[in-house]
Amino acid sequence: MLNGVGGRTIYEAKQNLSAREVQLWYALHQRRGSFNIARRFQQELAFVKQLLHVQVGAKRTDIWDYQPNEEAPPLTFEEAQALYQRGG
Repeated sequence: MLNGVGGRTIYEAKQNLSAREVQLWYALHQRRGSFNIARRFQQELAFVKQLLHVQVGAKRTDIWDYQPNEEAPPLTFEEAQALYQRGG
C-alpha cells in the first residue's frame, strides 16, 4: 500500500483499517465512483464517442450505448414514462 498505509498487502490493509476509515473510503467511492483506472478511461471514452455522434447528427444516444462492459441502471417509472411520451 502507499507509504505503508494500512499494511503491505491488501489483506493487511483490511485487517488494519478502522471502521471510521472504511466509512471514509466508502463515502469517497460513492462520491467519486470507481477507483479502477481502466473503467474510468472507458467512461471518458464513451462520453467522447457520444459527443461525436451527437455532433454528426445522431438524434437519440445514450452514454450506456458506448460502454460495452457496463450495465445501464434500471429506469425509474418517471424516466420510462417520459421516454414513452417522447416516442422512444
